[in-house]
Amino acid sequence: MLIGLAIGALVLIGLPAAQGAAATPAGTNATNNPNFPAPIVGSPAPDFTLKNIEGKDIRLSSLNGQPVLINFWATWCGPCEIEMPAIDAAYRKYRDH
Repeated sequence: MLIGLAIGALVLIGLPAAQGAAATPAGTNATNNPNFPAPIVGSPAPDFTLKNIEGKDIRLSSLNGQPVLINFWATWCGPCEIEMPAIDAAYRKYRDH
């Protein structure tokens, strides 16, 4: 399944816990940590389960064949607030696909 345009944005909490990993040590990130290999465009995303905005578990594989956008954001994040109109517009455009 490709991570693509939005059917809806999922509010996802606790990525490290969902992956069964401890928090990434200070000074490391997905680009320099061998435990987090860089994603390959066009390859399937790893399957995982997180909670949606209603608090229900949702497994990525349950959305197979549907466009999915996973957006990690915070209320205190200025760039996150700026991108919300574009995400909303994409949702309205692609929600029936």
